[in-house]
Amino acid sequence: MKLFVLALAATTLAGQTASVAQTLDAARAAMASARFCFLITVDESGQPRARLMEAFAPDEKMTIWFGTNPATRKVGQIRKNQRVTVAYYDPAGPNTVTLAGKARVVDNAAEKKKHWRDGWDTFFPGGPSGANYTVIEFVPDQLELISNSKNIGNAPATLLPAILIRSGNGWKPAAK
Repeated sequence: MKLFVLALAATTLAGQTASVAQTLDAARAAMASARFCFLITVDESGQPRARLMEAFAPDEKMTIWFGTNPATRKVGQIRKNQRVTVAYYDPAGPNTVTLAGKARVVDNAAEKKKHWRDGWDTFFPGGPSGANYTVIEFVPDQLELISNSKNIGNAPATLLPAILIRSGNGWKPAAK
């Protein structure tokens, strides 16, 4: 039984515990380097469904936004089940970041305009105010990180990720 090990704070190769800030910084760096991620929803039969997405950079609270067509299956699945997972792989590290939490579809003109990229007109005719575009807001409540480039969560004996849990407006290591 190694359940207690999963709850430990991030451990570096030197045996030191990484701070929450160091873990979040390493996660942000890996997410930025990865560029693409997988947004994983759950379909009507309970089957997870993964989509390769280009997310916007996380904000200060680690909230992540996605642009998409409102007619997609993922939008319908999020409307029925808000629990989703977002997973990044940064081959440069290699580093992995996996976030679990809740997503919601936001059809707000200001948010759609804020979360728009030049060149998306081809995919979303009508631009950010068009009927072919909406945004998804993802608020994680758990973050798991293995960062080889920052030596976090990659101790050779365990290879267990650093795990953070959202606590109010901030983050803390998972309970021991």
